[in-house]
Amino acid sequence: MPLTLQHCRDILNAEPVNSQEIYGHLSEIILTLKENTGKNRPLRFNDSGSNGEWERLGRVAMQLDPRMGERVYLIWYETILDYQEERPRGRLPKGLPLHNLGCSYWRYGRHSLGKKYIQLAAIEDILNNRENWRNNQAYRFLRNLYGIPDSELDFLETIVESKRGSNDSFYPESILLDFELQKGYRITRDFERDIFHINRQYTNKLLEKVNSGQKNSWKYLELLSTYLLSNIDGFEVVGINVGTKDCEIDALIKNSVTEDPTFASFGKYILVECKNWVKPVNVEKINHFLSKIRFHYASCGILVARTGISGRRRNKRIRDAELTILKAFHQDNIIIMILTLEDLQHIAEGENMASILIREYERIKFDKTAR
Repeated sequence: MPLTLQHCRDILNAEPVNSQEIYGHLSEIILTLKENTGKNRPLRFNDSGSNGEWERLGRVAMQLDPRMGERVYLIWYETILDYQEERPRGRLPKGLPLHNLGCSYWRYGRHSLGKKYIQLAAIEDILNNRENWRNNQAYRFLRNLYGIPDSELDFLETIVESKRGSNDSFYPESILLDFELQKGYRITRDFERDIFHINRQYTNKLLEKVNSGQKNSWKYLELLSTYLLSNIDGFEVVGINVGTKDCEIDALIKNSVTEDPTFASFGKYILVECKNWVKPVNVEKINHFLSKIRFHYASCGILVARTGISGRRRNKRIRDAELTILKAFHQDNIIIMILTLEDLQHIAEGENMASILIREYERIKFDKTAR
């Protein structure tokens, strides 16, 4: 027999809480609350998206069993969405159940899923009160527990603001998807953040040497590039200026990263070439580097070129060194990733090198527009 709303309230408000009664009637309580929430019904959500009965049920269910609590929070969120459709004033804040879901997923080891729901909660916080959203728990979770830099959170805020007042603001998932798919922007994944750590002071000292204009500044570009690559967990520097019977390799990296399929596809060994030239690297030097990669049966190389390479896209045309790199992939399945001095400066400022490498790899593999 279905429970009445008053019976549900009595169960939820009992002191002390009768956990066994809630456990035994959880499905009936959820059904009763859902049927009685909405327009012209006894239960409504206020302008902050909260409701006492739903909050108490979620809190008690989480104490009994995290899976039960997560179920309550999901249904609570879905109920707000339903009520939002009926409500003449439009969207309702939904941050509380989303934040509780994210906290639960994180607490019990489902970190990626937890991050998603905390991001959704943060979007709701920005929509509700942009001026104070950084004082809320969702921001602190993303910044401190997930280590997301402020630059990324600033970008999230910009995207949310661009959607304010639109239909997208009714569903934070729509805004999060747009955030992740913004052209030319790539979010650092948790895996990439975990495997790359550097001493920024030392990195900046090496950058100063590279930019010093001294005759031997090219040596510091090699040293800086090798140092940064060596700080990707799973990359081992085999040597610098490695001489072989055929050629000399500026740096040779052994790749032992197996946890990520993209990094694994780089191959066991990665050849590194450094050019501290004022002019972009031309076709001749790209072909010479390609010959080294082919000779050693490698599938991937990294070219650190101070000012990049010749032939970057202009009016959707590819030419010169850029075209040679694209042909090498399509003909021989060899990918050369390009890092510029600007990239190295961004890394020194806090950008993630693992993310930059994957971005470059995908740019060549899927023929994306050059940066």
